[in-house]
Amino acid sequence: MRQKIETLIVSDLHLGSGVSRAAALRQVLRQYDYRRLILNGDIFDHSRFQRLRRGDWRLLSEIRQRAQNTPQGEVVWIAGNHDPWLRPLAALTGARVCREYAWEENGRRCLALHGHQFDRFMKDNAGLSAVATVFYALAQRFDTADYRCSRWLKRRCKTWLRNSELVAEQALDYAARRQADVVFCGHTHQAMQREQNGRRYLNSGCWTDHYSYIITRPGESAWLSLMEERTQPAAPVITLPAPASAGNPMIWDMPA
Repeated sequence: MRQKIETLIVSDLHLGSGVSRAAALRQVLRQYDYRRLILNGDIFDHSRFQRLRRGDWRLLSEIRQRAQNTPQGEVVWIAGNHDPWLRPLAALTGARVCREYAWEENGRRCLALHGHQFDRFMKDNAGLSAVATVFYALAQRFDTADYRCSRWLKRRCKTWLRNSELVAEQALDYAARRQADVVFCGHTHQAMQREQNGRRYLNSGCWTDHYSYIITRPGESAWLSLMEERTQPAAPVITLPAPASAGNPMIWDMPA
């Protein structure tokens, strides 16, 4: 029996890389009947489709089938820094492709974007970032079967740069300018939540290490949950209460 939810948000799957966990995401998708699936950036690691594995193609096929077989649902694919060229894939998956996506749910204005827009180090050091990407790809190629070293390198890099906190701060400032109550990002590969001046930031983490994702439930007292692999299928890590009166969802977005 699938659990009925409103929205499922995942990011940073990096299909085509050795560390991607497409099979795990397929299992999670089968747990839920969702109205809205948001793929919040870096679903692909690169544009070399010949490096996609059979499990990667199975996942894409399943997303397309769910979109086609659920008329009341939709799939939103947000471009990240690894996959900014997504528009040709819209026909393949039935997804709406955009740079950021905003909607209203449970009486709150919600905003989703990948989060690389707030990564100052990546923008100010484009050359160094490109070298690091090549080095990380080489590390995966010569790593052990479980990619333990590659995953450790990625975690240490993100922590050293204080990426999570910096992206959270910038995302909350941007949410204030957009008058959003909740902002969802990925990019940092670290699941987390922060609150500032009544606004909430949630990061959906990644699917290259311990996976994590975000779900929302319509009209419940605890409507928003950040789920992590090590707590599955236990209680969610954090929840947010719904307001006293929740209106019907309203959807709007910014095309790419």
